Amino acid sequence: MRVVSAELARAIEATERTLRATGSIDWDGDGHTNEGRSPVVVRDFFGRNAAAGWDVSTSGHLWVVDGPAAQFSVNGVAGVHTVNALNTTFRSRISGIAVRDVDAQFLALVSTAPVGSYIRSEAVLRFVDALNYVVMRIHRHPSGAIDLGFQKLVNGVESGFGVTSTVTHIPGISLLVHVQALGQLLRARIWRDGTAEPDTWELTYTDPSPAAGSVGLATLLPPDNTNPLPVAVLYDNVRFVGGAVDDISDRLGDLKVTRALTGQLPDEVLVVEGISATTATGNLVKGKTDTERLGAVQYWSRLNEESPLFGKTRASRDARLAVEFLTDNGYQSVPLMTGGVLRSLPVSVRDRRAALSLIDARDRFRTPITLPPMVAEVQLQGGKCAPGLEAGWIISYALWKCGLPLSPPPRSGCRLWAPMHGSAWPFIGSEPVDGVNLAWLTRSPGGGLLSSLERLQFGPGPFFTATAFPSDGIGVFVEGDMSDGPAIWDSVGRSSGRIEFWVKAPASPVNTNTAGAVTIVSKNSAGPGKVDSRVIFTVRRNGTTELEVRADQVGGITRVVAGPTVAHDGAWHLFGVHWDDVAGSATFRRDGTSTVVGYTPIASGLAPADVRPGWQLSGGCPVAEVQVTAGLAAGAAWQPLTWSSGVVVDRPQSRRLAGIKPQTEPIEAWTLFQQVYGAELGLVWVDEAGVPQLWTAARACSPDAVTPVRTVTSVRDLLDLGYRDDRDMIRNIIRVKYGGPTVIPNSGDLIVWALTASVSIGARSSWTATVTLDQDKPLFSRPFLDGFAADVTGGAGNYYALGNDLPGMQVRTRVTVLDLYHVRIDVWNNLSVPVYLVNFDGTPYAQLRAEILVVTPTGGTVDAPLVSEVRHAASIAKYGPAQLDFPDSQWVQTESQALGLAWGLASLLKDEQIVYVDIEIPGDPRLQPLDRLRVVDANGLQLDTPVSLQQRTDDLKAGDYRSTLAARPARDRWLLGGAGTGTPLGNTILGGGP
Repeated sequence: MRVVSAELARAIEATERTLRATGSIDWDGDGHTNEGRSPVVVRDFFGRNAAAGWDVSTSGHLWVVDGPAAQFSVNGVAGVHTVNALNTTFRSRISGIAVRDVDAQFLALVSTAPVGSYIRSEAVLRFVDALNYVVMRIHRHPSGAIDLGFQKLVNGVESGFGVTSTVTHIPGISLLVHVQALGQLLRARIWRDGTAEPDTWELTYTDPSPAAGSVGLATLLPPDNTNPLPVAVLYDNVRFVGGAVDDISDRLGDLKVTRALTGQLPDEVLVVEGISATTATGNLVKGKTDTERLGAVQYWSRLNEESPLFGKTRASRDARLAVEFLTDNGYQSVPLMTGGVLRSLPVSVRDRRAALSLIDARDRFRTPITLPPMVAEVQLQGGKCAPGLEAGWIISYALWKCGLPLSPPPRSGCRLWAPMHGSAWPFIGSEPVDGVNLAWLTRSPGGGLLSSLERLQFGPGPFFTATAFPSDGIGVFVEGDMSDGPAIWDSVGRSSGRIEFWVKAPASPVNTNTAGAVTIVSKNSAGPGKVDSRVIFTVRRNGTTELEVRADQVGGITRVVAGPTVAHDGAWHLFGVHWDDVAGSATFRRDGTSTVVGYTPIASGLAPADVRPGWQLSGGCPVAEVQVTAGLAAGAAWQPLTWSSGVVVDRPQSRRLAGIKPQTEPIEAWTLFQQVYGAELGLVWVDEAGVPQLWTAARACSPDAVTPVRTVTSVRDLLDLGYRDDRDMIRNIIRVKYGGPTVIPNSGDLIVWALTASVSIGARSSWTATVTLDQDKPLFSRPFLDGFAADVTGGAGNYYALGNDLPGMQVRTRVTVLDLYHVRIDVWNNLSVPVYLVNFDGTPYAQLRAEILVVTPTGGTVDAPLVSEVRHAASIAKYGPAQLDFPDSQWVQTESQALGLAWGLASLLKDEQIVYVDIEIPGDPRLQPLDRLRVVDANGLQLDTPVSLQQRTDDLKAGDYRSTLAARPARDRWLLGGAGTGTPLGNTILGGGP
C-alpha cells in the first residue's frame, strides 16, 4: 500500500472531500514543461490587403507593430516588413497575449542576396519590452551560410548561443522555421520550402529564468549591411501555439483507470502471477480556448489546423494521470499512471466524441533481447568447473540492454565491467573478434595455475556465472585479453588507473592468514620469455589491503604499497585503489573514506608495443560490481555507495538453472520478465509512479500481503456483492515439468566437423572456413580445433604444433562462434614456408570438436519430459481428482524448483475459492496489488476473511471518485526457496526477498 502524508490521508478518507482529475500528454517530447494558461492558437495566411500595419490575423488576433506603420503591409499572400533603415528592428507582435510556453512555425522569404553583412529574421518569444525578451535569430550571410541563435535580454544585458545551420540561403527560396520555447528548453530548426521537416533540432538553448511575454516576428539589417534600401522580407503561414498544450486536466470529461493482475495459469484458476496490466480510457472535452469555433471533436482532430494539437504526433506520447485531493494545505496529488503511453486518441464526428486510451509504461520494455548461450557446468582441462547460473543473471542482462543497469554503468576507459547480479565471476571485456567476445578461463585446484588456458565463448556479454564460491574455498581465475581500448602502460612501462569492487568478507573468518580474499589483476602477457607488467590490488582475509605495481617480472622491478587495515564485519563494502605510477601515489578506498600512500615510481619498463592489457580475478569471498578503468583522472568520482536504476527488482528464486539456449528469434524484454517471474508465480508490473516492479512470490508473504493494511467500506451491502466460486477453480493434482538444457562434455566422439581434403596454407598466409552445424546439435561453449600442420616442403617433413591462438605458436587457429549453428575457423601460418593441414600419415586432419547443447532434459526426451507431481489426498477425496498442468517454462530446470512450485499451487487450489468482483468503495489511489484488506459495509457487516487485492478500477466523473475492487480471500502463499545473499547498492540490486 502506498504511503502518503497524514494530511493527504485525512483528505482521502474524509466523508466529504474535494478532488479533481489531472493529466498531461507530452506532445512535444520535452518532459512536460508546459505550464500556464490554456492554449491559444494564432494562425495567419495573410489573405487580405493592408497598407499600414498587419491588421487582424486569420484567427482573429490583432497585430501591433513596433516601427513606422507604413513599413508594415499585407499584400494578399504574405505579411511584409519593408526595411528602410539600418540597425533598426521592425517588429510585428500579437496584441493581448502573454505566454511563457510557445510553439512557433512560419515561412520567411528574402528575394535578394545579402551584401556586406547579414539579413536577419527573428521569431519573437517572451517579449516583455525592448530590454527584456527572448528571440530566435536567423542570419543570412553574403556567403549563403545561415546562422541560428537564441538571444535573451534581461534589463538590456544580452546572453545567448548560436550555431551554423546545414541549410544555406538561396534568394527567392523560402525558409520554413519551427521554434519551441518550453519552460527552460528552447530549440529550433529550419529547412527549405519543398523539403520535409527534419527530425532533429539544430539549435538547443537553456533559458534559466523563463517568463511570459508576447510573440511575433521581426526583421533587422545591421550597420555594415550594404544592400540597396529598402529590403523586403516576407512572412507567411504563421502559427503560434501558446500556453499549456501538454496539460489536459480541464479537458478530461471522465476517466477510468484499471489495474488488473493476469498471468500464465488458466483464467479459471485465478491465481495471481506474471504481469499487472494497467489501461486508462476517458472522454475528452474541448476545455478552455479563446475561440468558440473549436468543439471537442475539432479541438482533438489531427486534421484541424485551428487546433493547438494540429501536427502533433499522437501515438506513443508520454502521458500522466493523477487525482488531487484538497487538504488543509491546498491540493495534493496522487499519481494514477506515470510514464504511460498514448495508445490512441480516436475522434468520431458522428458521435461528437473524442476519447483517450493509454497503456502503462510496460510499452517501454519492447527492447528485443537475445540471451547469449550459457551453461552451468563447463568441462575444463584438469577437471570440472561448475560456475552455476540463476535467473537473476537473465534479469540483470535484460535490464542492462533496456538502459536500466542495476549497478553503475562503465565509465569511459573502463576495461572490465562485471555487474555480477546472480553470479560471482565475470566474463566481459575480453578480446572482441568480429563482434564476439572471447574470455580466458582456467581453474586453480590447490592454488596452482594450469599450464594451459581454455578459451570460452559466450556471446556479446556482460557475463557472470556463480553467486557462491566453491565449498573448498578454491577460487577461479578469469583473465581477459584486449587489443583495443586505452593503453594502461605508457612508453616507459608506467601505468595509471582504478580498480573498484564490492566485497563481503566474513566477520569471523576461519583463518586470518594473508591469503587474498579478493585479488584483481591488470597484466601483460607477451608469450614465451614474457615480460610481465601487472597491477595487483588485494583485499586479504586478515583485513589488510595491498597494491603491487610491476613493470618487469623478469627483471624483478616491482613496487608493493601497503594500504590501510580495515575491519571485516560480514557486510558489503566498496573497496578500490587508484594507482598512478607516474606520480608515485596510490589512493586506497573503503566506502566513502580514502587513504593516499606514496611510493617510488618505476623507473623503466616495457615498450608499449609489447603491452596486451588484461585482468585476472580470484577470491575466497563474495565479490560484486567490478570495474577496472584505465587512464582515469585521480580526482574523478568513485563508484557511488547507492545507486538508483529506476526499477525495483527482487532476486528470482530460480536459484539454479542448467543453462540457456537462446530463442531462434529475439524476445521482448517485457515478455522475458514475465516468463522468468511467472515460472515462480511472481509479479511484473509498473506502479502508479511509473517505476517497473519485478516481484518474486515472496512478496505475497510481505507485511502488506500478510497483515491487513486497511479497512475499506463497501458502498454496496455485503449481501449484494457479486462473486465467483467456479468448480473449475479447484485443483488437487499439480504437475510441473522441469529439465533445462544439458551439455554433453567434449570427447573424441563429438566431432562436429572435419576436413575432407588437404588444405595448403602459404607462407605468412591464412585460411578461413565457415562451418554450418546440424540444427539438432547446436554448438554451445568451448569450441576448438585439434590437429597438426606439417611443413612438407622439400620432403623435410618438419612438423609444427597447431595451437589454439596461443602466443608464440607458429601456426595458430581461432574458432569464432557466429551463432548456435555457425562457426568460422581461421588458421594463420606465421612461417616462411607453406604448411598443410594433414595428419602424420598425410591424410586430411583438422577437426572441430565441441560441447553440444542437448535441449531435452536429463533422463528424458522431448516427448516425455521429467515431471514433478503433487497430489493432495484430502482434496481428492472431497472433490474428486482435478489436474492442473503448469505451462511449460524453460526457467523451471530443477526437480526441487518444480516440486516447490507444485506444492505451492496445491496449497492455493486444493479448496473452494471465491473471487469478489464488485467491491465498490470511495476512490482510494493508495491501494496496490496483493494488499490484504478488511471489507465492511455501512451496516457494520464484515467479510469473514481478509481479501487480497487483484484488480482496482478507478472511475472519476465530475468530482466523484470511486474504486471498484476485485479480490479473493487472502491465503498464505507457498514461498519458493529462501532469502538470497544479494549484493550492495540498495533495492536496485537483486535481493533475497521484499
